[in-house]
Amino acid sequence: MLDRAALRAAIEPRPGDSAAGVVAEAHRNGETWRGAAGDVVTGRHVSPRAHFRIGSVTKTMEAVILLQLSAEDRVDLDDSVQLYLPGLLPEDRFKEPISVRQLLDHTSGLPHDLEGAPASTPDEEIEQRMDYVTFDEVIRKTLRPEGRPGPGPCFSPGTRQEYNSFGYRIAGKLIEEITGHSYQYEAVTRILRPLRMRDTRPTVPNRATPVPRPYLPGYLAGNGGDLVDVNVQGGLPASMTATTADLDRFISGLFDGPLLRPAQAAELFTVPKGEDGKPSAVHGRLPLQHGAWQGHSLLQRGVDVHAAA
Repeated sequence: MLDRAALRAAIEPRPGDSAAGVVAEAHRNGETWRGAAGDVVTGRHVSPRAHFRIGSVTKTMEAVILLQLSAEDRVDLDDSVQLYLPGLLPEDRFKEPISVRQLLDHTSGLPHDLEGAPASTPDEEIEQRMDYVTFDEVIRKTLRPEGRPGPGPCFSPGTRQEYNSFGYRIAGKLIEEITGHSYQYEAVTRILRPLRMRDTRPTVPNRATPVPRPYLPGYLAGNGGDLVDVNVQGGLPASMTATTADLDRFISGLFDGPLLRPAQAAELFTVPKGEDGKPSAVHGRLPLQHGAWQGHSLLQRGVDVHAAA
């Protein structure tokens, strides 16, 4: 039986928390609990059915689509990015092949989004909140930036694991190249519609749209310290908003539903191994952790990062 009092206490904002509010959902033995806390900035009530930007959960969706394409024999996970997207990686800097599998399990050694670019000021972050950036744009600005040298690999592909969002920009581009459709179309057709995720909204190309109401607010402080609600759905083609109920449908669909065949589902739980045959140590740039820790599979990485954030 769910301890509702303990669940409510667990999501209550505490001094020093960086979140403006929390929405949560729990299930046990057929019982469901939904709760919400905040908005700590305005004092307004947050609905347990609030919409919110789902962050890196979309990485698992990208992985699912490529695993489906693998099952359809339209992509081989062990073939290289250079084969499928010739010329995308500058040959003078990326001399080793990077496999599609390495994009998905964070062992590609690719640089990070906009590596080497000057950090944005708080006011610039707020100004850019409505920007829509295509996969092509973020790839070009990262690999072929104007006014500074382009970055090379961080390490030899397959030798270590480091959380890397940029690999998933290339994965999204690959999905569009293989299918001939937009990423949003493939996500709706292959995931959202079959799982009846009716409250999940992909970005609208070349347009910023409000997060559907009710929504969980998020704030950024400008240069002067004033807080601005930045919950506008811009971002990348893979960006989405959803509810806890829809994310539950997605996770349930991964384990029990029609999304993947057994062989491809097993890929989600496969931890990459290093040259010594042991699980790769993860190095990196997660929001809450630094250093090295045990390797992660495709599913764990996408979902855990969102939960931690």
